[in-house]
Amino acid sequence: MYGKCNKVSCDPACEEKELNDHLFYLAFENSVCNDYVTEKFWRLRKLIVPIVLNRQIYRNLGIPDDVYIAANDFSSPQSLVKHLQYLSSNREEYLKYFDWTKRYKKTITKFDVFCDFCRLAHLEPNGEKIQNIVDWISPVIYMKNDIFGKIMKNGAFLVFTTCSESL
Repeated sequence: MYGKCNKVSCDPACEEKELNDHLFYLAFENSVCNDYVTEKFWRLRKLIVPIVLNRQIYRNLGIPDDVYIAANDFSSPQSLVKHLQYLSSNREEYLKYFDWTKRYKKTITKFDVFCDFCRLAHLEPNGEKIQNIVDWISPVIYMKNDIFGKIMKNGAFLVFTTCSESL
């Protein structure tokens, strides 16, 4: 196990080797929130099956069920381990977790995606104006207990600025 608690680090080369040597990895969140997916989940660019804590969080975000294994689907850690052992010895069943690669494309998002969004938003000055963002945004996008949900619930509004402006 690697991480701050164990004080054992794993550089990118170490991580690459570990991911290549295993069939599954734990993609557990540091905090369980209805609208939070850990960055660990997005190692999907590797063909390895993530194990997450709570299926409903990923389902609410539209992530297909057959992409990951959810720990809360099992009655005990032992039953989860039995399932992992079954998949490890049954290649055909294990490979079903990669059927998503036939339907979706794996891409690496540029880190300046928000600046790209800003540029696109400013290309169309006469675009549709959203009068009430709460009505426009799907409730799945934000939850009542997160900071965004609290802002929206209180009727606050968002101000979009150009990427060159500091926040």
